[in-house]
Order: sequence, then C-alpha cells, then structure tokens
Amino acid sequence: MIKKIEAKSFFNELEGGFWMLRADKDYVPVNMPEQLKRSGVMVRCTVEILPDMESIYGTGIVCRVRGFYTLKL
Repeated sequence: MIKKIEAKSFFNELEGGFWMLRADKDYVPVNMPEQLKRSGVMVRCTVEILPDMESIYGTGIVCRVRGFYTLKL
C-alpha cells in the first residue's frame, strides 16, 4: 500500500538506536534517506507500507520511502 504522509524525523535510542518518521503514526523506513537523518527535519513523503515485515524494534510501521521533499531543516 502506498501512502502520502507529512512527518518529522527523529532518532529513537531503543535497542541501539534507529531512525523513524513520526506522522499520524510512527513509521520505520527500511531505507531512511541520509538527508532525513537529522532530528526534527519535517518532510512530506510517499511511503510504501510493507505489511509482511515487522520491525525488529517492536514499534512503528515498517515502510520504504519512495520519494520525499523536506519542509524545514
């Protein structure tokens, strides 16, 4: 499933740490773009939800970022 979201990137320190996108829900991209690996970056992006995958961190919806642009650095 493809979904458009407006989100804020943040680093979750759970289990050694990982990057997430916080929107209406928390998303865990399997391919977090380097440009978004800064806490607080606002982004509008298209994500592909990966329903057959579960996060090893036990939180968030696993997805793949298909395209994005930043709103605020």
